[in-house]
Amino acid sequence: MLVRRLRRLTGTWISLLLLAAAALETRALIPLSPKIIKIGLVAPFEGRYREIGDQVIPAARLALRQYLDSRVTGNPIVEIVAYDDGGNIEKAEQQARRLMSDPDVEIVIGHWRDDTTTAAVEIYGRRHIPLVAYSAYNIGISKNVYNLAPSEDQFRSVVNGWFARRSMTGQYVPDSRAGVEQTAIDFTGSHSTGSTEDRVGGPDHGLGEFYALTRGRATRTYFVTGAPTPRDKIDLYWTTERTNAFIKGFELESLGEPPGQYSTTAYEATWFAIQMVIKTGLPEDIRREFGSWRFDTTGRLIGQPAYLYQWINNSAVLTMVLR
Repeated sequence: MLVRRLRRLTGTWISLLLLAAAALETRALIPLSPKIIKIGLVAPFEGRYREIGDQVIPAARLALRQYLDSRVTGNPIVEIVAYDDGGNIEKAEQQARRLMSDPDVEIVIGHWRDDTTTAAVEIYGRRHIPLVAYSAYNIGISKNVYNLAPSEDQFRSVVNGWFARRSMTGQYVPDSRAGVEQTAIDFTGSHSTGSTEDRVGGPDHGLGEFYALTRGRATRTYFVTGAPTPRDKIDLYWTTERTNAFIKGFELESLGEPPGQYSTTAYEATWFAIQMVIKTGLPEDIRREFGSWRFDTTGRLIGQPAYLYQWINNSAVLTMVLR
């Protein structure tokens, strides 16, 4: 009796093992879906600063499309989830929280404005989510922050050096922390006094919105930025061939609109974010370029030049690259 029971149990276990093996074999025949990784992208897509979003989103989509075209079998699929913060501090915080509620988001690019980036950075920090930022401010948290912009101190230093080399008296005028409208008001006020002192403004002085708010009085005004237009970019990666291909690809993504001053930086930021979450199988030139970036103890990219522009007839014209 006991022997028969043991035989029945043994037969049951053998049957279960055979079923498990068959299940494993069947599962092996079904291709597993690749992992999906999300990159958050936050920028002002509406409102006063929408020109920044218009320059950023086609460049990010271009980098993503190039990754997907070159993706090695088995590598994760990457998606970009884009949120509009309108260049508004409260909305930036709200959108950061929305991103952090999505467990598939592994890295964020944003917010492209100094004040909105500063407002959101702590929210990402609590989840230990890396942030690829572009802000001249010292945004306060260096761990897991990769800041691609020169600092305000660097802008001031290179501009003062430029004045000294030209034996000129002038000053670096940082952007108003109240935003581009106040920057334009401050500029217009100083302009109306008839001052002949040379001034170099910060990056907000380079926005088309700033020029429009001054009603053209910013003509011949200088500004300095770390985000140049594609053909002005000084970098070994940006060969003539790559620049032309980027412009063509950007215009396909933007339905014909040309890239602006934030476009190459957004493209680089997206590729950097991709290589942060995808460790192997990336194109060699991408691994070599963005894998070699080095950041200082504040999280700021080392070796970024500053680009000095001048407004001439509603166009920003490169004057000099300052280091």
